[in-house]
Amino acid sequence: MLADKDLEMFLLLCLLLLVTADPVSAQTPINITVSVGSTAVLPCDLSRESSALSSSESPHVQWRISSGVVFETHPEKPHQGEGYEGRVDVPEDQLRNGDCCLFLNNVTTEDEGEYECYLLENQTDSSLPSKRVFQQRVNLVVKKSEINSSARRDSSTVPDVYVFVKKSQTESSGLNLTCLATGFYPKDLKMRLRRFTTSLPDHLLTSSGVRPNGDGTYQLRKSVDVQEEDTAGYDCSVEHSALQDPVIKPWDGTYSGSSGDNRWIIGGVVVGLLLLVSIVIGIIVCKRRKSKSPSQSPPAGGEGTPLSPVPPQPVVNGSCVRNKTDEDTEMVEEDQQEEE
Repeated sequence: MLADKDLEMFLLLCLLLLVTADPVSAQTPINITVSVGSTAVLPCDLSRESSALSSSESPHVQWRISSGVVFETHPEKPHQGEGYEGRVDVPEDQLRNGDCCLFLNNVTTEDEGEYECYLLENQTDSSLPSKRVFQQRVNLVVKKSEINSSARRDSSTVPDVYVFVKKSQTESSGLNLTCLATGFYPKDLKMRLRRFTTSLPDHLLTSSGVRPNGDGTYQLRKSVDVQEEDTAGYDCSVEHSALQDPVIKPWDGTYSGSSGDNRWIIGGVVVGLLLLVSIVIGIIVCKRRKSKSPSQSPPAGGEGTPLSPVPPQPVVNGSCVRNKTDEDTEMVEEDQQEEE
């Protein structure tokens, strides 16, 4: 059994876990792999419940890494973090539609790492800083390029193709499946979102159109809304002159979810910790009550209580005769004095 101090320390650790529980950590990141010198497009779409989409102003968005801010939108002049000056941007036209993708040009190996997208919301008290609402985490992997940037305009480069999923902004019970091709040259590229190898009609798709990257290559993104209960058979097919065969990226139908969709997981962890804390508190209370309760003395002659030895009584003619005491001696002396 643990000592009281050990139990109290354990209880303190449990409470600390409850206080520091971070829902962001429960969100699975999207993995993006690009080559050195190319342009990385880090996806982030605002959730359909976001009040920022109903505002007349563009959403206030911030991209961060562990060491600080990478990019933050601003009405006058966007903020670009140290080391990212002139290389990062979130286009204003797509931002108004809830598309907060970060364009990172001329990628270097130092850019590799986890990026997080936040929506900044003003609080009722203007003296308080803006509240950060987590949106998306992206893990950027940078690989060495076999073709230098100066040669890209004179040769074909293969597109990097990605498939990722988020909650739909238009359907409450739907998902948004997106296919992204980036880093390709020349700009002519054919992208098809398919289901069971059949191309989906254009009127169901949303396309960004072919856009230039900062290194002379291009990127294209298309997306479609799908139902959560009907996710089988989807893939993305990309054809380009630099490819011998089309690149086909299937979607396995799984959805990692956003921070809000992991609320059941987080709630279960919190409930479990609360239950554990309750048990520990109960043990501590019971032990303290037991230690404070008065101890009961065992009955006389009971087990564990030695009895005082009783001197044996002499026996005379079958009768017990008590031992002579000092009082008896004094009485005998008084009788002798009276006789004299």
